[in-house]
Amino acid sequence: MRKRPRQRRKNSNKSPDFQENDYASGRKISFRNKKEDFTPVSNKSTPQQRKTTIIILLLTLILVVFFWIKPQQINILENIFKTYTIEIINNQSKTKMLKTSKEKTASIKEFLKEKKGTYGIYVYNLNDNQKYGVNEIKIFPAASVNKVPIMLAFLSQLEKKLYFLDDKYTLKSYDVQDYGTGSMRYQEPGTEYTYDKLLELSGKKSDNTAAHVISNILGAGNIDNFMEVLGLQNTSIDNNETTVQDAGTLFVLAYKGEILKTENYKNKFFSYLTYTEFEDRIPAGVPEETKVVHKIGNLEGVFNDCGIVFAENPYVLCILSENSPEEEGPLVVRHLSKMVWEFEN
Repeated sequence: MRKRPRQRRKNSNKSPDFQENDYASGRKISFRNKKEDFTPVSNKSTPQQRKTTIIILLLTLILVVFFWIKPQQINILENIFKTYTIEIINNQSKTKMLKTSKEKTASIKEFLKEKKGTYGIYVYNLNDNQKYGVNEIKIFPAASVNKVPIMLAFLSQLEKKLYFLDDKYTLKSYDVQDYGTGSMRYQEPGTEYTYDKLLELSGKKSDNTAAHVISNILGAGNIDNFMEVLGLQNTSIDNNETTVQDAGTLFVLAYKGEILKTENYKNKFFSYLTYTEFEDRIPAGVPEETKVVHKIGNLEGVFNDCGIVFAENPYVLCILSENSPEEEGPLVVRHLSKMVWEFEN
């Protein structure tokens, strides 16, 4: 009987992919091709991740820019915002733009327009040399403001060693000026004073007799020549008159060292006119403890004060008046001093 040929078995899905003999046991080991279940990882970031990345980049950029900007570039921004200041008036705050010289002058004129007296004012900023005023070249009674050119003329002679501060003067009966301010007129003839003391009395106490003695020591011609060299054409000791511009210019030149060249004599001059017996005008309009070198002047209807205000922005201020009522004059000078302080500092 003929044998039927053996049919080849078809590959089954269950058949192993390959087999190996386990020679130790004699068994065949099957290894099937198993697919592992896994979720592929996507390279795309989520919206939250993108947002975080953007924030980090922005913060990094801000820090880089902040540390890169130069100090002067920051100052530009500061100056922009410093254009505005806050002024408190009657418990109300208002924003105002810093004034130009023209605007400052307009504000002063507005304040003075209803006043009974006539006033002149001169302001000179010693940092930027900006100046402005009202009635700057109008001639006013100088009163004791004219002691300033006398004192400076005498100090300039002392600086040249033509006289000495410890030189002494003996009071004569004809020296006494029996009017106005000062204590020398009450002293007995024969009383001795050093030149340093005469200058101190002329400044701090506005002593008329002390200033008269200094004038006699110098001679009227030397004082006139001193003022002429400085260009003070509208100032007269004999006529007791000056302008705010002339009187203010004296203080400007003194501050800049153009009259007294050495610090010793310059500081001496300042000391004679600091913390005087008359601090109710320019000093009363500035913050307490502000140093003010100044000289007042009084006559009937005249309330004057001129000097230097030492501050972050130092300035010269001179105020002269005439026909001013007693109840008005000192208050006007004080208020003008306060206005100028707020303009300049």
